[in-house]
This record gives sequence, structure tokens and C-alpha cells, in this order.
Amino acid sequence: MLYISQKFTIIFSFLLTLSLCTHADTQNDKNKQNSSNNNELRSPQSESPTNITNYNTYNNTEINPSFVNTASNTTLITVKIEEIITLINQTIKETVNKEQFNNAQKIIQQLLWNHRFTIIGGVLFGSYGVTNLLLLTDFYQLDNNLFWAHWKKNCTFEFLCATPQRELAKELLLAIGQHHYNENHPTDLAFPLVNFIKTIENEIITIKRYIFIAKSIKKLHLMPIFTVTETKIAKAEKLLEKVLFIKHIFLSWLAEYNLASTEKLNG
Repeated sequence: MLYISQKFTIIFSFLLTLSLCTHADTQNDKNKQNSSNNNELRSPQSESPTNITNYNTYNNTEINPSFVNTASNTTLITVKIEEIITLINQTIKETVNKEQFNNAQKIIQQLLWNHRFTIIGGVLFGSYGVTNLLLLTDFYQLDNNLFWAHWKKNCTFEFLCATPQRELAKELLLAIGQHHYNENHPTDLAFPLVNFIKTIENEIITIKRYIFIAKSIKKLHLMPIFTVTETKIAKAEKLLEKVLFIKHIFLSWLAEYNLASTEKLNG
């Protein structure tokens, strides 16, 4: 434990040294840049010789002290950094050697081997918990009526496919305006459309993820220990089919709208 604490102390000292060096270089660059900016801002374009003499006198008294102080501060910091680096090197040579490193490595390997069953059990239990929690969360979202996959849930998918696409597009745009309107700017027509695209893309990702995990569990014959059933998988597949159809309706309307707008501009 003493060896480990010494090693962390060395690493911390090295990082502190590196940050000081970076700060010093950055500060020096900033001072040089400010000095050059002051020269550019104060350079006269069309002045008399008297004004030029006064400007040079002001310029020398304003900039030179700042430059000297910066150089001296940088030199002091550089000296301190060299001393700290030398101290770190000496500490490493005194406390760390190949034998101690090998001993520490063997101790860690032995600890992992002695507790291998506990580690494997913890990994399996954690994976099971995370997977089950993800399945529950995704399916809860799928069952939410606010999902666009539940739009016109009283109509079958076959009925939606048989309905004229223009009519469905009008109803969809009306629903989008009601759900995603901008409270601060109600007349903003682009806001609802952008939010609809983001929302429906997230829905598609969620549904596909649930189907992928559920089918993977089914292939591994682990369905009895997870909250996955054939009914849930079938429901998720139907929702995915419907939400993709709704996205297709919107993109078709958007393509027609953009085409009409382009024709008006060209006309």
C-alpha cells in the first residue's frame, strides 16, 4: 500500500508540473499577442512628426515594463519546473524498481484469481439487471400513447395503407402542429416539423433496440428469466412497421413541398 501511495504521489506531482508549464507558456503567448495588438491599434496612419514622437515615447513607456516582468516570471517558473522534475526523477529511482513492479503485478493477479468466481458472478448479475431494466424501460415507452406509433391506434394498418396519402398527410401535419408547437412563438412553422423528426427517429431507435435485444434473448433460450414474451415481440414489430409508415408519409409530403417551393422560385 505504501508503494501504491508513493506512485500516485509521483503521478500527481508530474501532472501539476505539466499544468504549471502549460499555464506559463499560455500566459506568455497572451502577453505577446496583447502587445502586438496594442502596437497595431496605436499605430498612426497620417499624423505630424510631433505626434509620431509623442506616440513612440508613450509606446516605449507602456510596453517595455510588461515585457521584462513576463520574461523574468517565465524564467523563475522554468527554474522551479526543472527542480520539480529533478526531484520526481530522484523519487522514482529511489522508490520504484523492476522487482517491486513485478511483485505488485503478481499480487493483483493473485487477488483476481482468488476472487474470480465473485467477479464473474457480479458481472453476470450486473449484465442481467441492466438488460432487464433496459427491456422494461423500452417496452414502457412502446406502450405510451404519446408515441407516434400509436397515432390513429383505432385504425388498422391495412386501413391506413388504403387511405389516400394526401389525406393522411394533412391529418398528420395537423397532429404535429398540436403536439410540437412552439409556446414562445406559436407562429413558428418549422419548429413542430423539426421536433417531429427528432421524436420519431428516437422512437424508431427504441423499438429496434427492444426487438434486437428480445430476439437475441430468444435465440439464447433465456426468455423464462427475462421479461420477454412472444406477444411483446410481435407488438413491437407491428409498432415499428406503423411508425416507419408514418415517417414515410411525412417525408413524402416534405419532398412535394420542397419541389413546389423550388418551382415557385424558378417560375
